[in-house]
This record gives sequence, C-alpha cells and structure tokens, in this order.
Amino acid sequence: MAWLSSHGTSIIIYLAALLGIDESYYEAADLDGANFLKKLWYIVIPFLKPTTLFLLVTGVIGSFQVFQNAYLMTGGGPDNATTMVGLLIFNNAFKYFEFGKAAAQSLVLTAIIASISLIQFKFFGNDVEY
Repeated sequence: MAWLSSHGTSIIIYLAALLGIDESYYEAADLDGANFLKKLWYIVIPFLKPTTLFLLVTGVIGSFQVFQNAYLMTGGGPDNATTMVGLLIFNNAFKYFEFGKAAAQSLVLTAIIASISLIQFKFFGNDVEY
C-alpha cells in the first residue's frame, strides 16, 4: 500500500467520500433549519467515519512498513540512528543471515500491527457500516 503513504492521496479519498454524500441529506437539513455546524456534526462526520477508519488503519500499517527511505538514504544511519523496524528485519535476514530472528521479528511486528488495528476498529468502527 505504498500509494497511501502520501497526504495527497488521503485528501483525494476524503474528497471522493465528501462528493459521495447525497444532496438530499443537506436539503432535508436545510428544511429543518440546520446551520453549518449541525450539518457538519450530523451529516458529514457520520458519513466520513468509514473513510476515516480506512485511512487511519492503512496509515498506521504504512507507518510501520517504512523501509525504502532509510535503506536508500542512510542504510540505517550513523550508529543505527535511522534504522526502522522494516530495515532491522531486512538487515537481520539478508545482511547477517539470521533468518530465524528476522522471522520472529516479522511475527512480532504482525502481532503489533494487528493489535493496533483491532483497537482502532474497536474504538472507531463501532457504528461504521460497509
């Protein structure tokens, strides 16, 4: 999911979600006398919850998978200052040939990402419908 790493892509996804909200909801709110803040609170935010949850989960997963920049720019940096988790796993597997250690680190990373994603779904996905 490298294409989700930029903020511009998130903005485009949010704009698509905003444009997907039917105008009849806004018209009904106008007829009921709702102001801008009420429309935002009762129409826009509930309709954007699935999109927000999707971008939040994929953003956290993408942040744990940072590898390319650190590998190409510094290779881990002076005294491992820019060593990310993905680069650590890569180095253990293909530089030091400690495949068991790299596999264990990968499984721990998978468990961490899965638990964070489950927490996000628990707190933000309680009333999200797909």
